[in-house]
This record gives sequence, C-alpha cells and structure tokens, in this order.
Amino acid sequence: MKFMRHTELTTMIALATLTANPVAAQSALPDQALEQLATRESRLQQYLSKAFYEDPEMRAEFKRVGFANACRAVADSRREVAVEFVPALVPATVAAIKKIVPEQRLAEARPRSLSVGPLWIYAERIDEEIKRTAPEILASATAAMRKSFLKRTSPYATTRVAADNIVRPRADIAGAVGLKDTYDLDNPAQIRLACAEFLISPRDRPTITSEPAHNYILVPPSRKR
Repeated sequence: MKFMRHTELTTMIALATLTANPVAAQSALPDQALEQLATRESRLQQYLSKAFYEDPEMRAEFKRVGFANACRAVADSRREVAVEFVPALVPATVAAIKKIVPEQRLAEARPRSLSVGPLWIYAERIDEEIKRTAPEILASATAAMRKSFLKRTSPYATTRVAADNIVRPRADIAGAVGLKDTYDLDNPAQIRLACAEFLISPRDRPTITSEPAHNYILVPPSRKR
C-alpha cells in the first residue's frame, strides 16, 4: 500500500487495524454503514489537527510548554472535543460521502475506509464538501479545541530547556518523509507528524519502509498472542 509523503502516522496505523476490524457487512443498510464510517473515521480529528498546527499562536504555546507536555495536551483536548462534535458532524459527513463517492464504489470497496483502500482518493474532496456544508460545526469545534488546549497548558511554566523542543524522528519516518535532521516545530506538517509518532504506542507502531522510487510502504507490527 502506497502512502503520500506527509501522511500522518495515525492514518498509517489504519491499515494494520482495518484488516482485523472490517467495516459492517455489505448487507447493512447503506446509511447505517455510512454513519458507522463517518463516526469511526471522523474527518473532524484530521481537521482539528490541521487547524491547530497551522495556527501560529497555538504553535507558540506548544513550544512554550515543551513538546512532550504539548503533545499530550493536544491529544487530550482532541479527545474531549470529539465527544461532542464527532456525532454532530456525522450527517454532513454522510451527505458528503454520498455526493462525492460513486454508489458502486461504495458498495464494492473493501475495506470501506477513507484512510486506506480504494475510497482514500475521495477523502480530500469529502473534506472540502464538509467545510462547505458544515462550517459552523467546524468553527465551534476549533474554538473548543483551542480553549481546551490552553486550559491544559496554562498551569505549565515556560520551559527554559532547549532540549524540550528538540525532537528527532525515528529512522524509518525520517527515511520515508526525507527528514535529515530534527523535526521543525514551526512547520505545521512536521509538528503534526512528530506528535503522531510520539503518541503512538510502540506495540501498535508499524514499520515504514521505502522503495528506491519513493513508494512508501506500511509494514504492520506483529501481534503477540
């Protein structure tokens, strides 16, 4: 399975889990299956991460408290916001999927996922449609994410230790995305990837390899029984 160069690590993990946890069978009602997909792979999480890391004020606060503290605060805030806003976004997501993805492709897709597999090519267009049809929900979720994050980081003193914001990618990530040195915490794409790598459990982390022609391949981790 090939991935684009700046795919977030959490999306890369999806291939390892989808095989073991398939989507509802084709016999399920179409809307029910789409609602499950819209909930399980909510587009809100990616939207919030992107909006957060592209905000210079949030990146400044991120570096103020140090990478590790900030990453945990981001993850906790995103989970908190998701409880309220993921269900709210489901109708708009289902409508967007129905509008963008041909019905036959939906019926035939295995796995039925917006992160990997045949439906992945529609994800960006679905995201744009959601932005067009549900801007109020996205704006409210973004504001809630900022508020939650700042509430979590406000007790932290400003770090004076340079090493707190020096983060090196693991070798397979560096090779896959072409990083020669540390993550640039002023680069939204790199800081997003750095946090995704930091937060993933070593047991669940796949190995990412690359071919000479820059074809990025995911190797799921072996599971101990």
